[in-house]
Amino acid sequence: MTNIIGQLGSHPPLRQIAGDAIPTAKTGDAGFQQLLKSALRETAGLQNHAQQSIQERLAGGELTNAEVFTDLRKADLALRMLLQIRNKLLESFNEIKQMQL
Repeated sequence: MTNIIGQLGSHPPLRQIAGDAIPTAKTGDAGFQQLLKSALRETAGLQNHAQQSIQERLAGGELTNAEVFTDLRKADLALRMLLQIRNKLLESFNEIKQMQL
């Protein structure tokens, strides 16, 4: 069995892989806000694309059922992820509200 921890140093940093999608401490709240906005836009785009795929398939387009299902699944997973983020944010907000000063 190889040493997995030793191999971690050979991988590129997360910032290099993800680009500017991950805000740093320097960007602060604006980075997190931009991250949420881009996630909302991407989710809306996936929803629209899935709807277009359905319409194209029903109109007799060249899409297969598997392609339409894949588009629907991507949109569903993106929406579920956003709902989980929202739930965690609300949970954190409620915990902060309950803190005694």
